Amino acid sequence: MFLRCNRTTQDIYHSTYTWPKAPRTQSNKPGPPDDIPVLYAGNVAESGDAGKVLSVPSHPYTEALMSAVPVPDPDAEPTMIRLPGSVPNLRARFEGCFFAGRCPRKLGPKCDQVQPPALEAPEGNHVIYCHIPLDELGPVHTIGLNMISLEDGT
Repeated sequence: MFLRCNRTTQDIYHSTYTWPKAPRTQSNKPGPPDDIPVLYAGNVAESGDAGKVLSVPSHPYTEALMSAVPVPDPDAEPTMIRLPGSVPNLRARFEGCFFAGRCPRKLGPKCDQVQPPALEAPEGNHVIYCHIPLDELGPVHTIGLNMISLEDGT
């Protein structure tokens, strides 16, 4: 449908338009992207190298997301993290941390009142936005990157 409309527009205005083809990854190789952000309510919770973010998640929201990924082992105990609270109202601005209302590891009023700092992980190219100190941020649930597969076109 769109191509037909686009072709008609080209015929009417005697113009051409070439759709840019975005590479699937920064390095233009198949597989997961090199760098990824993890977003919650339109805010970046964690970002960096895909291998680091997905294999050892540090932000409590990333941990919860990764715990929901099915593990292909019938004998494995499920370790899904249930988030308390409800999804935030996106019309209101967050005073403190965007995840404070649902965070299972909330530190207290600081999380409600102060926006989280950007913590640079020591291995580099991995930023976590959280009040919890880096040495206390540890994965509750980890999953290997080899368990996650991205099909062509995603």
